[in-house]
Amino acid sequence: MSLSLEVRRDIQDGTVWVATIARPERRNALDNETIDALDAMLREAATSSEVRALVLTGSGTAAFCAGSDLKAVREMTADQRIEHTARGQALMRSIEEHPCLVVAAIEGYALGGGLELALACDLRVAGEGAQFGLPEVTKGMLPGWGGTFRLTRAIGLARAQAVLLGGVRLTAAEALAAGLIMKVVEEGGAARVATDLAASLASGSTRDTYARAKALLLAGVHADSALGSTLELLAESIQSHADTYGVPSV
Repeated sequence: MSLSLEVRRDIQDGTVWVATIARPERRNALDNETIDALDAMLREAATSSEVRALVLTGSGTAAFCAGSDLKAVREMTADQRIEHTARGQALMRSIEEHPCLVVAAIEGYALGGGLELALACDLRVAGEGAQFGLPEVTKGMLPGWGGTFRLTRAIGLARAQAVLLGGVRLTAAEALAAGLIMKVVEEGGAARVATDLAASLASGSTRDTYARAKALLLAGVHADSALGSTLELLAESIQSHADTYGVPSV
């Protein structure tokens, strides 16, 4: 089923949706229309109680996503560029905070906004030819879709400095060793493996449980141990009451 020309959606057994950025001629770069199409798919999935997991990938094996569509950006005014950045930030937050488990299936380049898109996902699977980087600073620009903080959370400050400030690109093997991705698979196999992984994980738990676990992880990044423990206890109380008394999830 198609949401737009920019994003293709495939439904796997009703519980897993696969969203494919279908702009191979632009290396699956994100212009405003593509951002809006992805956002619409995320909102639709959030309102469907049957959907437990999402797989996000790009068309072809050349690039997962080349980031912001620079051709479109060059035609924008300064105010339009700021709005484009804000729109991209909102998309990344929607992915990060989505109630479903979100798995990125990465082939080829995941550079700039493409890496930021992958970082917003919960888990990442990559083909062995994938490359990861944030080249903006070395080109006189700055990452604007979460790369300056999500990359550090994922791989630590020293490695993030090498990528962000030093222009280092990570191969799939290096990204695996750094903890950035969960699995490396044969080139061309990322979407299949990610979909199988998403289906397997979704079948073993509920969407509410994943939503609560994700919220705890995000809160815990900024919390000390005492606050983290309190949040876990609160979440356990909510879930236990829901399981016992059928209290609606929150």
